[in-house]
Amino acid sequence: MRLPSRLIARVVDVIGVGLGVAASLGGCSNRQALASCAPESWQGECQLTSVTKVEDAEFPIPHVVFEAVYRPIASPRYPGFTPGAIAQRTFAKAEHELPLYDYLEAHPRVACRTETPANSACVSPKVAISLAPFDPAAAARTSAAPPVTGCAQIEATSTQDKLRGGQQTQTFVSQRIQFAENSAELPPDADTVTGAVAELLSARPTIECLGIVGQIASGEPPALAEQRAKAVRGLLGAHGVALDRLLTIGVTAKVFGNGARPEAGDPADRKVGFSVLLESVGKP
Repeated sequence: MRLPSRLIARVVDVIGVGLGVAASLGGCSNRQALASCAPESWQGECQLTSVTKVEDAEFPIPHVVFEAVYRPIASPRYPGFTPGAIAQRTFAKAEHELPLYDYLEAHPRVACRTETPANSACVSPKVAISLAPFDPAAAARTSAAPPVTGCAQIEATSTQDKLRGGQQTQTFVSQRIQFAENSAELPPDADTVTGAVAELLSARPTIECLGIVGQIASGEPPALAEQRAKAVRGLLGAHGVALDRLLTIGVTAKVFGNGARPEAGDPADRKVGFSVLLESVGKP
């Protein structure tokens, strides 16, 4: 339900904040005595020192309020006088919390000036910040995250529904690369094998993530499995395969129970295989 602008204005009045609501935090600057303090005109720049969420409520509409504190920067144009710090609060709907925070942080230094009091009383002049009002629509356009593609979809929360609904693996990759004992050095036939895999990926854009599964035989260092997989990944990249479509996986030797003796290392286990982890069935 969209609330009338009159009610939203009332909300701002109730919580005591709104766009452009500010309050001076300092008294007479530079430790001037109250009797000698006189209003002065000043303009320059203010440095953002902090951004704090001071309000997070659901009634009458979900909303947040951020307080940004700015400190005027001393200027040689006004020797002996610098205004005190200024706190400015900004109201936004709860759905715009992160864009609002990013907007304030993206403007660490802004133009500012004092507003001379109407009377001659010895009071601190009010500091006004020259910052364009927060525009939720514009902030959403500039901060929109790029779509998640490739193997990153497997862990991305935003794509879990997509993965659950219709993602299937229908392609089998039969190629294998055998390695020498205790070695991650690519064998002579590795270039031919990875070339064939690269051709398959080029012909099948539906394969969004290919697992490169490095394995070791019993008795070999566990880290060798990942090293073998990374070596093959680099070679596939040299064949033009986008690296974000490749995910390395290290598989170590079998685990045996208490009292059991590990089997002798099988040379066939010293290999890198391939497994399609993510394939879009209906993707053109």
